[in-house]
Parts: sequence; C-alpha cells; structure tokens
Amino acid sequence: MKNITKYFLILIIVGINYSCSHDENETVPDFLEGTEYGVLFNVNVTSAKEVSLANITTYSLAFDVSYKGDKRPVKSVVVNKIHVDNANGESSVVEQETITDFPKTMTLSAGELVAGISGLSVDDLESGDSFNINFIINYEDGKSVTRFGEGMPANFKVSIIE
Repeated sequence: MKNITKYFLILIIVGINYSCSHDENETVPDFLEGTEYGVLFNVNVTSAKEVSLANITTYSLAFDVSYKGDKRPVKSVVVNKIHVDNANGESSVVEQETITDFPKTMTLSAGELVAGISGLSVDDLESGDSFNINFIINYEDGKSVTRFGEGMPANFKVSIIE
C-alpha cells in the first residue's frame, strides 16, 4: 500500500509539472496572440518614484523601455509626461520623446521633466505635485495601444513629497 501511495504521489507531481504553462520561456505568451498588444512591453524604472522637494533640483528620473516578441511589429513608442498640479488639480500633457530604437534607456532631469510645460519651472514645483509618465505603442499597421492592464504595468507616476 505504501508503494502505491508513493507511485501515485510521483504521478501527480509529474502531471502538475508538465501541465503548467511556462509563458516566460516563450517569446510572447500565447494569450497575446490575436490581441491588440502583440508584444510584451516592459518599462523598468531604475530611479526613485518619490522625490523630496528639497532634492528636486538634483533629481534624475531613469527608466528602460523595451519589448519582446514580433507578433505585431512596433513602429515607435511615444513617451508622454503629464504634470499634475496639486494646488488646483490641473494637468498638462507634453510629448517627451518618440522612441524607435529598442531597448532604450531614458534619463530625465527635473529640468527636462518641466520642459515644455507652459509657465512651469523646477522652482514652481510643490509637494503633492506629480508627473505621470505614460506610453503609446504605435504599430506598423497604423494602430496604437495606450492602455495597459495589470499584467503589463508600464505607465507610472513620480510624486513630489515634503
């Protein structure tokens, strides 16, 4: 009886191991086949997402942008920054850069974060302000993707704290 239990346990373990999907070993997981995405888009933020007001002048935002897979050829990725003013809740959207060569490492100083936003300088930033960084994937077929689900976290926020 002990041998039957042992063999049955081994059979269950082997069955579970072979039945699991190993999406990380595929270029692009099957769930992306035929979807609007077609690639695995990745943004890796390598700097702090919170910066104190006292350190804002020396702050530098750094992140890597990449994708893998070719189920839908990518033409470019547009990087937008959105300043959200804590005092009045107003926001301003500015296109920061259009990336065509991947992978790409981006570094933005505080001055580059405020650049292009009308009437805003680094000295004007206050605690509670934030910059939302978002991405638009433009495909060779002319379509675009701007929203990413929880499975593909790309868009992020940099908050200015006390």
